[in-house]
Amino acid sequence: MSITLSIPPAIVQEVREWAEEHGTSLNQYIRECLEAKVQEIPVESSTEWIAQGLSVQPRAGCCSGGRHMRFFDTNVLVYAQDDSNPEKRAIAIDLITHALEVNHDGCISTQVLQEFCNTMYKKTKRTKEEIDMMLDGFRDLLATDVTIDLVRHALQVKEEYGIQYYDALVVSAAEKLGCHEIISEDLSDGQLYHGMRAVNPFK
Repeated sequence: MSITLSIPPAIVQEVREWAEEHGTSLNQYIRECLEAKVQEIPVESSTEWIAQGLSVQPRAGCCSGGRHMRFFDTNVLVYAQDDSNPEKRAIAIDLITHALEVNHDGCISTQVLQEFCNTMYKKTKRTKEEIDMMLDGFRDLLATDVTIDLVRHALQVKEEYGIQYYDALVVSAAEKLGCHEIISEDLSDGQLYHGMRAVNPFK
C-alpha cells in the first residue's frame, strides 16, 4: 500500500543525507521508524485504531481531546488570502490564527486544500511559489484525506440534506474528524448536519 506524507522539505533533505551516510534509503529509513513506532502501541489500542480508520462515523472527541473542534470550508482559507475583500479577509485570518495559536481546534480536508489551490491559480493568478508559502500557514490544521468511504458517506449526506455533493463531502470530512461546527459560507447558517452546526461568519 502507498501513502503520501507531508514533511517539511528541510527535514526530508536532512533525513535523506543521514540515510545515505548510513547506507540506506529515505523510504527504508522511514519504514523502519514507523515499524518501530507500531511496536510501541498496545495490541488492543492498535486494533481499535485500525477499526476506527475504516469507518466514516467518528467517535466522540476522536481528534479533539475534548476540545470543541471546528472544520474550515475552502472559502475561509481563500478569504484569508483575498486582498479584494478586507472585511472578510480580517475575519478569516482571525479564525485561522485563533485555531492555530489559541484554541488549536481547526480542521480541514485534502478536498479543501485542493479547492484552495485551484482557486488561487485560477482566480487570483498566484504562482506556485506563492501558493506553497500559503500552504505552510495551514500545515498545523488537523486534516483528513478523502477516501472511498468518505465519498460514499458524502453521497448519503447529499441525499439526506439535498445539498451539493462537494458541500456534502465537507460535512462528511467534518463528521469523520469529530467536529462540532462547520465554518462555511456555502451551507445554511445555523443548520445542524448530523449534529454539527454550520456557521457563516461572513454574512
